[in-house]
Amino acid sequence: MIIPAYNEEGSVGKVVEEVHTHLPQVGVLVVNDGSSDHTSEKAEASGAIVLNLPFNLGIGGAMQTGYKYPFELLS
Repeated sequence: MIIPAYNEEGSVGKVVEEVHTHLPQVGVLVVNDGSSDHTSEKAEASGAIVLNLPFNLGIGGAMQTGYKYPFELLS
């Protein structure tokens, strides 16, 4: 599951935990879209794989990054 996130340190951990609780077989990829807070750390602490974008690309760019990630791993 791809979760785009921008300055979501207050909620991203709970969202990742809820996904793990209700869909334990699903991996969670959080695309940190250039956040200036602790979104990345909170997501990783909750068990997500985290990709950090260097600056904000918006939801479209974050989702495209998330879609491309598995292809880059396999190639």
